[in-house]
Amino acid sequence: MTSEEKGETTTIVCAVNAAGSYVPPIMIFKRKRMTDILLKGAPAGTIGCCSSNSWIDRQIFLQWLRHFIAFIHPTMDNKVILVMDGHMSHKSIEAIKMACNGVVILRLPPHTTHNLQPLDRTFFGPLKMNYNLECDKFMFPMLAAE
Repeated sequence: MTSEEKGETTTIVCAVNAAGSYVPPIMIFKRKRMTDILLKGAPAGTIGCCSSNSWIDRQIFLQWLRHFIAFIHPTMDNKVILVMDGHMSHKSIEAIKMACNGVVILRLPPHTTHNLQPLDRTFFGPLKMNYNLECDKFMFPMLAAE
């Protein structure tokens, strides 16, 4: 069930570890110019950028990877594993070179991310379910009272 209005899609790239720590996300908005008002209420350290369709591309992924590295501070002695899907935006020589200093990239096999992608199973799935419940309550307040 959706409202009559169709909003714009926003992509959010997140990274968390098993202990629950997270890298502040990058939010990708469908627009030409970024304004800080779009990040109002976002977690501290969140960065924002724009694209014509609000999707990630190679340049935005490189921007996020720089952000990830700056936040995590991996080194050759203190490596981190970055588990990702095989989206084409993640595949570039520049990303591989950037990751060479302590980031071990593990790509999930194609057509398996719906079952294997950790954030989809543990975070985004429950978030989507609860978000939809709250939207239903907002659009149909008489159902929320039951």
